[in-house]
Amino acid sequence: MDIQINIKDDRLYTDVASVVDREDFLKEVKRIRSALDIEIPLSDDQLSKIPTDDEIKKMDVEVEKSRKRLYLPITYSGVITAVVYRNEVSDSDYSPAYLDCKRDVFYYMDEATTPDDTYYIVLSPGAREKDVLKAYRKYTSQLGNFKGVPKYEYIHKIWDVSKEQPSIRKHREWYLAYKSGKKPSQIAKNEVNFHESTIRKGIEKYESFIWKTPTL
Repeated sequence: MDIQINIKDDRLYTDVASVVDREDFLKEVKRIRSALDIEIPLSDDQLSKIPTDDEIKKMDVEVEKSRKRLYLPITYSGVITAVVYRNEVSDSDYSPAYLDCKRDVFYYMDEATTPDDTYYIVLSPGAREKDVLKAYRKYTSQLGNFKGVPKYEYIHKIWDVSKEQPSIRKHREWYLAYKSGKKPSQIAKNEVNFHESTIRKGIEKYESFIWKTPTL
């Protein structure tokens, strides 16, 4: 079985090579293909066909069965699937640390306004710090990509500002004073460095901040 490994990172290449060239791994690949009635190479019809939910579940069951038989971490599930269908493993098929998500089914069924998904990083024993950071950056970079859900946009850290600008502590102080009944013009009388217009903007920014869905 000619399995191509198209992975740039030498460490990850080694992780994959040490598994896919094992005899027991190749036997499990053949077993899965037989169970799912797969012949390699896939035909054009098979490549263009969208699998049903039942087919996906059956595939997941067979891959998980083989993974446990081979005593592999869950991070190798993508490697097994890739070899079964393509005889190839690429960068996107394997990482010793990757981002995953538990979907809130009620949000997608009931069309609620704000997703309540749980994100987590899956680790294998060989995960490096840079693998974990890569998964973390994927999480932070994708926040706000839920179209039409403004409350789920990434909350830029208000305290990451220049020292010449009011901090989140000032924004909160002004906001609480405003909520207690004081006008921005009255609050400005006790401020030496900040104009009334800055105080108004700070109050608006803090109010907007606390009404967004927490994503920290």
